[in-house]
Amino acid sequence: NNQNFDAIKLDKTLNAKLPLSYSYISKVHRIFGREAGARLTLDDINYNKLSGIRPLSNRGVHDHHTHILHLNIDFTDVIKANVLYLDIDNETAPALSNKTSAIDVSCRENIVNLRFVCQFAYGVQSNQHSSDMRDYLKLSAGIGFSRWNLFARYEKLGSDGQASFITPLASGHEHQGWSDHFLSTPTLGIEDY
Repeated sequence: NNQNFDAIKLDKTLNAKLPLSYSYISKVHRIFGREAGARLTLDDINYNKLSGIRPLSNRGVHDHHTHILHLNIDFTDVIKANVLYLDIDNETAPALSNKTSAIDVSCRENIVNLRFVCQFAYGVQSNQHSSDMRDYLKLSAGIGFSRWNLFARYEKLGSDGQASFITPLASGHEHQGWSDHFLSTPTLGIEDY
C-alpha cells in the first residue's frame, strides 16, 4: 500500500539553514500495485459497471514528466518553513496533472515539560489546461506532555466549482479519516476539522 517513484533528486545547500532540492519523476507506482493495468479482472466488483476497463486514476503505474522544487528554511530553532513548487505532468492520467505552489510554516517550542506546536500551510493550484485556481489551507495547534498530545486541526482542499485541489503524489489513503473513503478529492473540495 505504498506509493513510490522512479525519480532523480538533486540537493544543494545554499547555506547552513537553506537546503534546496530538485526532483524529476518519470514514473509513479501507485498504491493499487503494478498488476492494476488497463483491464479489470472478472471478479472485480466494478467489472460490469465499468465494462471491464480500469479508470486511468486507479491504474498501478503512471508515466510522468514531473518537476518538484523544495526549499527548507530554518528561521530559528523554533520556526521552520517549506516552500514547494510542483509541475505535475501525468501522461497516463492527464486529469491529475497540475501546477502547485505552497508554503508550510511550523513552530515547535518546549517550555518546562510541555511541547507547543503549530502549523500554517497554504497552497494554490491550477490544472494544466486552465488558469482557474484552487486553494489549500491547513491550520493546526497542539500541546503535548510526556507521551500525550492534544491537537486541533482545520484543513481545506478547495474547489473552483468545477475541480478540486488534488494531491496525486500523496499516499492516496493516509488522511481524511479512518475509513480510507477519499482516494480522490470530491469536485467541491473537502473541509476537515
